[in-house]
Order: sequence, then structure tokens, then C-alpha cells
Amino acid sequence: MEKELVEKMEELKKICKETVKAERNCLSQVSTIDWSQAKTHKPKYISEQKKRLNKKLQETFNEAESLQKILLKAQAKILEIQSIENKIKMVKGPKNMRRGVLMSLLQESARSIPMWAADVDQSPPPLCGAIGAPNNLDSNLVAPGDYVAALVPDLECPDAEFVPNESWILAEVISFSREKKNFQVEDVDAEEGKV
Repeated sequence: MEKELVEKMEELKKICKETVKAERNCLSQVSTIDWSQAKTHKPKYISEQKKRLNKKLQETFNEAESLQKILLKAQAKILEIQSIENKIKMVKGPKNMRRGVLMSLLQESARSIPMWAADVDQSPPPLCGAIGAPNNLDSNLVAPGDYVAALVPDLECPDAEFVPNESWILAEVISFSREKKNFQVEDVDAEEGKV
């Protein structure tokens, strides 16, 4: 798995270089447009200058679209790398860590939460923003290893047998049960002896 991880990292490095090149092209197009707008225009050349400006704007738009595609490609590669890292972590087994270290890791992973970027006329998927879960819940919504805020029954409550008491926890997704249509999660902030 480590070999696969190294290969994916090399691919990501190439994509990052493409991104820098595309960004430079985009910025040069924008600066050209800014420069042409700043120039004083003579009345008899205005229609010709409008045509040139429209052409430059279209070129800039195309450059921005290509930059977006490259960035989405990089995002997909990062998600692949995170998936491989999660598989490696699962093989190595659980690791106990102090609460401060856990909070630092969570803060770091929060910076790389997957982002949904829509195409034109595309609606957001379930569980994105304020969009709720569908009636036909599917396991593709959340992958094993993802961190989620989970609403779980509180078994430590004295009235747990009689009153359904639930708590929100920060958890890692372990698996999905199609029969029960629920996710098996593990509390990442559980104290020792509690799971």
C-alpha cells in the first residue's frame, strides 16, 4: 500500500505543477484585460476595442474553466490519497492518543474536508450543506474512515432503558449496514475502556 501511496503522491505533484501553470496563464489573461481597460479609448476605435475585449474575456473564461478542472482533479487525487492512508491506518490498528493530540489532528483534517463543486444546473447531493439524507439511504454518502458528527443512543444515561436519550459525538465511520440502514461508528474521543 505504501508503494501505491507514493505513486499517488507523485501524480498529485504533477497535477500541482499543472495547477501553477494554469493559474499563471489565468492571471496573465486578467492582467491583460485590466491593462486594456485602463488605456484611454479613442471614439473611432471603440467597437474594435470592444471586440478585442470580448475575445480576451472569453479566453480568460476558458483559462479559468481549465484551472477549475485541474483543481477538481487535484481534489480527487487528494481524496484517493486520504483513502489509501485510511486503509494503512486500519491495517495498523487503533492507536490511543491524548485529547490534545486528537484535537490538533481534527483541526488539521478540518482544513481538508472534501468540497462539493457543482457544474452548471447541478443540484447538491444529500448531506451537503442543509440538504437532508434521502429516504433510500445509500452507503456511498459516507466512506469508512470519514469523520462525522453522529447522533447515537446514550447508553450511560440512567433512564436509557425507558427514555430514548441520544447524544452527539465526533465519530469515525467504520461500516454501513444495508439491512438496518445505519452506519457503524466509533467515538474518536472515547475515554479509555469506553467504545
